[in-house]
Amino acid sequence: MSANKTNITKKFGGIRPMARAGKRHGYNWAVSTVSGWADNGIPRKRLPEVLEVAELEGVELTLQEAIAA
Repeated sequence: MSANKTNITKKFGGIRPMARAGKRHGYNWAVSTVSGWADNGIPRKRLPEVLEVAELEGVELTLQEAIAA
């Protein structure tokens, strides 16, 4: 697992909090899905969702950080 991938979930407070944040904003992010992102990176098609949820949750996350994850 890359440090950058782990840092994205840590910015949300962990895997479960990130999954809950997605659900709060209408995305059905299962814990297993977010865990997969932490291990394998965020799929490009999900980047807009992740960036939107980060902004709505007040999580500082740039496009460059999300792409690198």
